[in-house]
Amino acid sequence: MPIAYQLTTEANEIVLRMPRKIVDEEFLNRLLAYLEVETLRRQSQMTAAEAEGLLRDIKQSAWEQVQHLFDPI
Repeated sequence: MPIAYQLTTEANEIVLRMPRKIVDEEFLNRLLAYLEVETLRRQSQMTAAEAEGLLRDIKQSAWEQVQHLFDPI
């Protein structure tokens, strides 16, 4: 079975390489958003529940700003 991903460190960066076919872009965007919020939570001592609430608020606000683009004509 081939390796699904490769994780390496280069200087001050972590590099993750994986075939495009094993993960869809929407999932990857959600994962990266989670990692960003989790990083901010750790730095601010925010609880996981507070971070999840903040993430929901951000997603709702973003949707409200672009929802008109998806309304039927």
